[in-house]
Amino acid sequence: MEARCVANLDDVNWLDYGGCMVYTDDHMELIEEAIEDGETELWTVWHIDIDRLKLVDGHLVDLSYEADWGAASVHDVWFARYIDSAATISDRSAEDLRNGFCSSNVRVRADAYLCMTHEVGAYELGSASTYSRKEMKRYGKANGYVSRSAVYEERSQGDLVMLAVQEGDYTKAASLVRVGRTKADRDEHQSTLVGELLASDRLTHGQQCALYTASLKLA
Repeated sequence: MEARCVANLDDVNWLDYGGCMVYTDDHMELIEEAIEDGETELWTVWHIDIDRLKLVDGHLVDLSYEADWGAASVHDVWFARYIDSAATISDRSAEDLRNGFCSSNVRVRADAYLCMTHEVGAYELGSASTYSRKEMKRYGKANGYVSRSAVYEERSQGDLVMLAVQEGDYTKAASLVRVGRTKADRDEHQSTLVGELLASDRLTHGQQCALYTASLKLA
């Protein structure tokens, strides 16, 4: 399937003030404001892969990580050490930022990588191309650049469940996992969704127990 631009996380007027385009094939393009080079305006576009990660024992690791690789602590992604400072300058919690990198929602994940560029620089995360105004307009049109779209507008259900769990609202979380017309449908949906969250190490077994207890009241 052809990659499609689904969101712009920065200014609606990306040509004049910069933008951040998010694509369905797990990459984003960060457009910097133009700089003048003599009589020519030049735009820099950073091409950044927004790979999905997972949390293992509190460490951000590649999604393909397996236990037989060794301790997760030695497989942290290189920018994990900047999580706290990146979260601070982005006015969000370190936990929220870590979860963003693990999200199945490409918009949420892109927002996490965008926050990290503010701390380490886009040049540490991707490669750059440079365009004139005419080339930039043509490039934007050819690649389906869009106006701004809210990053949380299409959060996956798993993301919403984890947000409720992180806020300690297990009743709300339980209502999100128990979806369906019949009890059998609700049981199946809960089993599948909770299983996925456990498999991706986003949900701890302690949180699973609390969620199960809350769901019994809704059964």
